[in-house]
Amino acid sequence: MKKTLSIFLKDRVAWILFLLVQMVIQYIWIGLSLHFGLFQSSSIYTVIGYGFLISFGCLLLFLVYQWIRWFSYGRMLTGDALNSHSSHWFNNWQAPDSGERQITEEVIKHLYQLGIKERKQFQQAHQQQLEFINLWVHQMKTPISAIHLIMQRSNPSSAAERDRWNEIEGELDKLNHGLDLSLSMARLSDFSMDYLVQPVDLLSMLRELINDHKKTWIRHHIFPRIEAEEQEWLVYTDPKWNRFVLEQITYNAIKYTSQVKPQSNLMISLHRDDNWIRLEIKDQGPGIPSQDLPRIFEPFFTGENGRQFASATGMGLYLVKKVTEELGHKVEVTSEVGEGSVFIIKYMVAAQL
Repeated sequence: MKKTLSIFLKDRVAWILFLLVQMVIQYIWIGLSLHFGLFQSSSIYTVIGYGFLISFGCLLLFLVYQWIRWFSYGRMLTGDALNSHSSHWFNNWQAPDSGERQITEEVIKHLYQLGIKERKQFQQAHQQQLEFINLWVHQMKTPISAIHLIMQRSNPSSAAERDRWNEIEGELDKLNHGLDLSLSMARLSDFSMDYLVQPVDLLSMLRELINDHKKTWIRHHIFPRIEAEEQEWLVYTDPKWNRFVLEQITYNAIKYTSQVKPQSNLMISLHRDDNWIRLEIKDQGPGIPSQDLPRIFEPFFTGENGRQFASATGMGLYLVKKVTEELGHKVEVTSEVGEGSVFIIKYMVAAQL
């Protein structure tokens, strides 16, 4: 209490002195007016008006003095502090010239240090979580790969056993897809450290993707077809992340289409539009309701199809959107209920970059 009162009074010495000087000037003015008989020769209102004028002049001088003292400090706050995008400006914080500013500076520095400490703790916890997820995913992939290998070596003797084998493979594919999704989600926060843009032949990547998942296509009776001229479709992208995007879109097409049609086609086409290469992936699934279309890229949004046809996490298309934005691509969707959906990804032509 005593220290606070001392700081309060110390910071207001200038105002106290100003008030005392005002009182002295007014006392002198009234004394001189009485001594020289100004109250007799002039109106009392004139004398009082001159007194107010003198006081106002003193006030202006005092405000100019205060403004000169405050100007550099205020410019630092309203300029560097508010317009800075980092905390480095705090290193150039001017020495405080009052007790209140000194206390304010100490509080800000204390909060600043707490913020740095909490951020480091969060970064450490986040890094530990990423390491745990990476380790867990790789540990889970090992038994899944082992099960796949055992099933490949097995030879079911009856149609019923083959059907059960196919069902098990389907469930293993779901597990594998979920693990890849978790790993990609964990790595997305450090995306800038985990991608390499280079020229990629989009047509070759699509053919490789279809060939790698041929068992899945056959099991769900979905037949992919590529429509593109036999030439290099070079785009600049990251091969790993772009493949992840394509796998997410085709996985959704398989998941939803297989539940509404016993047999269907998946049309994949490539087109050139000026400086862009446009990839279209058209399925024959249930289509996306119009009210859900604006929200399909939001995290954890499953929509009507996710609740009606299949279990969904609502993260696949969210990651597709995030990754394409990070890579500088554009993704769009058109859909009609009962007819299917068309996912469009636009890439810059490699020669134009």
